[in-house]
Amino acid sequence: MDKIEFPFKTDEVDMFVDEVFDRSAGFMEADEFEQFERGLLAALTLFTIEYLPPADQKLFSLSVLSSMFCVARTNCPGNLIFKELMTGERPVRRFVDNTRTEGTSARKMPPSWDTVPSTFRRNSDGAQPYEHVKQDGSRGFDAKDDECTRRYLASFDLIDNNGKRVIGSRRLVRRLALAFPVECSLDTLNDHLAARDYHRILFNDENEDYWNRWANGETV
Repeated sequence: MDKIEFPFKTDEVDMFVDEVFDRSAGFMEADEFEQFERGLLAALTLFTIEYLPPADQKLFSLSVLSSMFCVARTNCPGNLIFKELMTGERPVRRFVDNTRTEGTSARKMPPSWDTVPSTFRRNSDGAQPYEHVKQDGSRGFDAKDDECTRRYLASFDLIDNNGKRVIGSRRLVRRLALAFPVECSLDTLNDHLAARDYHRILFNDENEDYWNRWANGETV
């Protein structure tokens, strides 16, 4: 089941989420955060189907996406994926000389960043968040415009800030590894993350600086 075969249908996404939790139930006890995790997994599954190219619509990509979440940080890589959907913009490095001379010494300043139009394109209808203008004139998708975004926002409505601090990125990753131990192997995932390979798996190489900045915990 390495390939996520089902078409874009909300009820089938929910069936897939149920399957993941059923398969992992014997290893992870249910707790007050299960509904949040279910909602987040549904949002990530929809993102995999709707925004990744066909070759990357597989369980391992879903595992990589899950590993990008540390919900205690607003600007963790996972949250920034959905921020891009909701704003239609992606931050990129500005290649300029950031060296500042102070007296006789030179000090390297933090890199400069600009925003460029998001390249995300919804597979089902070709809609792009940058091209979508909201009623207030801003760009990006709201919950009513995109089911993936709606699921993401709804999941975070289920927990408070204390809950966000105790949920680590490994919870969903572990569930997927328990449900699909071959396709979502933790060893394979760790090898890719150690090599900073996730930007290549899910997006184009031109976004390397963007992904590396997320991985280093820098604020966008």
